[in-house]
Amino acid sequence: MKQTNLEAENSSTKTKPSIPPPPPLPLPRFWVRKTATVSVTKQEIAKFWRQKHLEEEDHLLAAIKAAARVRARNLTEEDYKQFEESLKDENGTKDAKEGNTNGILITTKDENKKEVRVGIKDCSNSDLRSSNKTMAKGRYSRLPARKSSSSTIILTMLIMVTFGILILLALGILSVPSNSGDSSRKANDLSTIVRNKVDSEGDDEPSAEVISWEPRAFIYHNFLSKEECDYLINLANPHMQKSTVVDSESGKSKDSRVRTSTGTFLPRGRDKKIREIEKRIADFTFMPVEHGEGLLVLHYEVGQKYEPHFDYFLDEFNTKNGGQRIATVLMYLSDVEEGGETVFPSAKGNYSAVPWWNELSECGKGGLSVKPKMGDALLFWSMKPDASLDPSSLHGW
Repeated sequence: MKQTNLEAENSSTKTKPSIPPPPPLPLPRFWVRKTATVSVTKQEIAKFWRQKHLEEEDHLLAAIKAAARVRARNLTEEDYKQFEESLKDENGTKDAKEGNTNGILITTKDENKKEVRVGIKDCSNSDLRSSNKTMAKGRYSRLPARKSSSSTIILTMLIMVTFGILILLALGILSVPSNSGDSSRKANDLSTIVRNKVDSEGDDEPSAEVISWEPRAFIYHNFLSKEECDYLINLANPHMQKSTVVDSESGKSKDSRVRTSTGTFLPRGRDKKIREIEKRIADFTFMPVEHGEGLLVLHYEVGQKYEPHFDYFLDEFNTKNGGQRIATVLMYLSDVEEGGETVFPSAKGNYSAVPWWNELSECGKGGLSVKPKMGDALLFWSMKPDASLDPSSLHGW
């Protein structure tokens, strides 16, 4: 009985099926690494570049042949056929018959006809370096041979000398001489002003000079003729009235003790002579005639004056209606024995160094002064180039 049970146990043990092991877990994707299996040898690289070079040479040769066909259009029909046959010969056999085995120059020749040349070279750099033969120059050579000439050498030397002088000037070793003896003259130095003093024969010749840069002031000598001065005086005499000043608050005219002269306005474009003078003023100032006011004729008796003032407006009434005054032109209609100067007390510069200093009156020595002379015109600007008001344009009579 025991034996039977043991056998039954053994048999049950043998017939029990086996369980297979679980499959391994797949690796994550980022763990998988693909190895490159493509490898290129040096021989393959060299073969690639040789092939590339051959392709480039083929393209270049095709371009050269195309250019040769363009240049050969003016050949005769027979010569052009021979020329086309020479281009079709890729192995250089025809060139060998002509005595040119390297294909250096495409050419055809006939004993009874003139030589036909198209001037196209088809050779490699090595062939050019190794060839010692004399090459015939084509009738349509692309680039002429460069030859050094004496003119090229002289031009090169001049350029070098110019650069040398510029370097010396930049380093301060050389300096450009000035016309005046004082090379350190400042912008407001009035000692170098040359007043035009001409004799009686040249009194009618017009000339201009700069007398100041702060304010910007210029004198135009002989701006008006004597006849024009007399015409303006006679035209204004019957209409002279007490001069007025502009009220800075209201912008209207009013009487003032600072101005004791008499004067009158002449309408703009009143007659032909007035229009000629206005056109001359526009040319002098580079300002259109339409931007100017009518002429104002003033007369000063002995002892009369106009205290220092500005010609630009300080009120909104005039600036809105007529705009700001930019410049003034004073034309002197008569000569005076003494006084009558136009004085700029705020001018910058050593105004006592002007050549006419000793001719001025005591009042005229209070600043930069201009002595009146019949026919002369004084232009001064009341505004700076940046359109700001110039306080140095303060002036009086």
